[in-house]
Amino acid sequence: MHTLTTLSHTDAQRAIAAIQTELERRCTVAVVAVADSHGELIALLRMDGAPLASVTIAINKAFTAAREGKPTLDIGAKFRDKGYDFAWFGDLRYLGWGGGVPVLQEGTCIGAVGMSGLTQQEDHELAQVGVAAVGGSGYFERPELRLHYRRMGAGDPMLLLHGVTDNAAYWGWTARELAKRYQVFALDQRGHGLSDAPASGYTMRDYVTDAATFIERAVGKPAIVIGHSFGASVAFRLAAEHPELVRALVLEDPPFRNLKPVHPSAEQADELRWQWFEWLRACRRLTHAQLVARVHHEHPSWSDEDCEHWATSKAQVRDRITQPGGIEFDAAWSEAIAKVTGPVLLLYGDLERGSLVGKDQAAAIAGLMPNCQAVYVAGAGHAIHREQREVMLNAVLTFLASL
Repeated sequence: MHTLTTLSHTDAQRAIAAIQTELERRCTVAVVAVADSHGELIALLRMDGAPLASVTIAINKAFTAAREGKPTLDIGAKFRDKGYDFAWFGDLRYLGWGGGVPVLQEGTCIGAVGMSGLTQQEDHELAQVGVAAVGGSGYFERPELRLHYRRMGAGDPMLLLHGVTDNAAYWGWTARELAKRYQVFALDQRGHGLSDAPASGYTMRDYVTDAATFIERAVGKPAIVIGHSFGASVAFRLAAEHPELVRALVLEDPPFRNLKPVHPSAEQADELRWQWFEWLRACRRLTHAQLVARVHHEHPSWSDEDCEHWATSKAQVRDRITQPGGIEFDAAWSEAIAKVTGPVLLLYGDLERGSLVGKDQAAAIAGLMPNCQAVYVAGAGHAIHREQREVMLNAVLTFLASL
């Protein structure tokens, strides 16, 4: 992750190169502008054949997104809905056309990318490509939903999916180590972290659609997908339903207790969900410092960073996932197992330490997939990447090197 307070020229070049590659793939041309945290121009690309007028427009889109820390598509929509006049900003450079996207780091704007020359939606999507290439964090925007993500590193793409009530920051050390070899994207899944929490849409299919759409539009090519717990359920279903998007799959202690599919009624699912989340409601009655102290006590092997991220994520997760019609736990996962034919690494720990998958279950699961390796991590429970992080990292890298 960047530690700068504004984008550098190297960052700007990286954003422009990524967008230019995508424009060439689409056989079209445009203008790209990258601004610093003050909205001032760092770098500009005008491709051959791009309209001259698009130069000023791209620069102004980057300026507006950087100054406001929001996509110009959102700013324009708000102003039109409210009947506001952009002259109220007192600066003629402000624009409300789609195509300006801020680069955020831990919620702070460190610059922006501006695009012009195509439709507003296309300009917006391509600006997001540039933001992803820079690193830090950003938002992947869909008409009905905004998903926050973190990005770091370069190389073949990798998508990390966290467990229920966690967030993208949850991957911590593991993400940073993987980013030394891969382009790592860590997604805040809907209802978690800094992503939106819509009134509805918490089925497993909704979460799989989020991940699939993110890979298609933000990543741009098939990715290695690593999921933990609930995130492993999403990753597993993603590989089953969209195998063309998943190059390889890593399942960190998935909640695959029973091979026999279970289909609870809506009422049963709501009741079970409410009961299960009692622990989260108890967490909400504690201060942040108390939560950190609690997790330090319960998991002494976790780093200070891990404990901080765990406590923060419990404050960020929305109540909506716990309510009727909330998050769906996939009790019928085994119905899709025959569809998962690509390379899979299944990691599991000790049942007595909290692992959801044990030796016998891991062997049974691996035996039902044609290309699955099951690896036992001694001394780990449910959160393997926190309890035996170097062992897990080596297992993942060894697995990926064999592809």
